[in-house]
Amino acid sequence: MNSGRQAAAIRRDLAEGQKAGVNGTPAFFLAYTDPKSSKVTTEVRITGAQPFSAFKEAIDKLLAEKPKPAAKKE
Repeated sequence: MNSGRQAAAIRRDLAEGQKAGVNGTPAFFLAYTDPKSSKVTTEVRITGAQPFSAFKEAIDKLLAEKPKPAAKKE
């Protein structure tokens, strides 16, 4: 850290996290991946040290919903 060798990488990571809406650690994202395109769509962001129940509730809610199907190309 004192050498500054990793400063540019740290700044890039910080900027990427801020762009994704992260304002603290830990941060978790629950998302769907489109198997046809590998596109990831974030559905839920969980920030901070949360209890298991917060994760379970968010995951159960997403599992109860059906993922949005990709538009068919004809």
